[in-house]
Amino acid sequence: MKIELIPTISEIAIREWEKAKLDFSSLDGVYSFAFLNEQIETLIKPQYLRVCDNNFITFCLVHSLDVNIFSKKSELGWLVDFFKDYFGDEILNHVLSERKEKISLIILPALSKVDTLGCVENIRTSFMNTKSTSLVFSTVHSIDELGYMNVPQEPLLYVDLSNIQSYDSFLASLPSKKRTSLTRDEKSLIENDIIVKPIKVNDYLDEILKLNAESKYSALDATIKQIPLLEKQEYISTIGLFKNEKLVQYISVLFDFNVKISHVLASNLNEETKQWNGAFNTYRLFIKESIRYDVEKAYLSFKAENAKIKRGAIKLVRYLTVYKS
Repeated sequence: MKIELIPTISEIAIREWEKAKLDFSSLDGVYSFAFLNEQIETLIKPQYLRVCDNNFITFCLVHSLDVNIFSKKSELGWLVDFFKDYFGDEILNHVLSERKEKISLIILPALSKVDTLGCVENIRTSFMNTKSTSLVFSTVHSIDELGYMNVPQEPLLYVDLSNIQSYDSFLASLPSKKRTSLTRDEKSLIENDIIVKPIKVNDYLDEILKLNAESKYSALDATIKQIPLLEKQEYISTIGLFKNEKLVQYISVLFDFNVKISHVLASNLNEETKQWNGAFNTYRLFIKESIRYDVEKAYLSFKAENAKIKRGAIKLVRYLTVYKS
């Protein structure tokens, strides 16, 4: 098995990437987003591993971190907190106990269990300098071989749309309680005189940047400013919610048509949006747009997981794995 480290996604031909049919359950694994993300100032940029074995070719995402950021006060406190939460105590304590200089988080796409194990084993034995680097793998399967420790990551959520032709058929596929939750959400828009329509981010950029600044969960302004470039290529659809002709909420949905998946790229939530159940109406609009663009799997964050599960979402668990022996 041949393994090659590639610094940027622009060095990978899009045809080769698409041929591998990659689903990382993550925005970083969407080629169009990753390509634009390399053009802006952000601290979280992956590198890539090309893994080849005869006719089998896949790619992995690699995030490399200095271990010492976890052991002293850092100007990057938010980044440290993010990775502490991501790894969890058990994995992080094991990595720190190895007393190595770096951590490499290696994220594998969805593969068969056999291919997952093959990739993990070959990367572990041949990638980087394992004398100075701790390797942590994120996989869709636990690694049951001797010597590996597996810890479930914080789950993701997704909506399975693989056999859905319309929003009405999606509603019909749900139990009545879940269907009722979604129809109640929609009713709250009508009661609050909210108008929903597709928009182009460039036409409302100032308003969206202001909404983003006031949002409970905000995206990078630089990311929002990149959205019009993706809209031109129809990789993104943005829906606006208006009250008294003023934009009060929006959601931008990113598509990966090669593997028929979607992600929420940006949206806004604040105290005002609670009036029309904004969190769950943007969830509903996300599903509607995903169906319209023939998506089979629509990915969501795990925030408000119980409420989303009550509206048709499914829990997805990935595993963090380290080699202990």
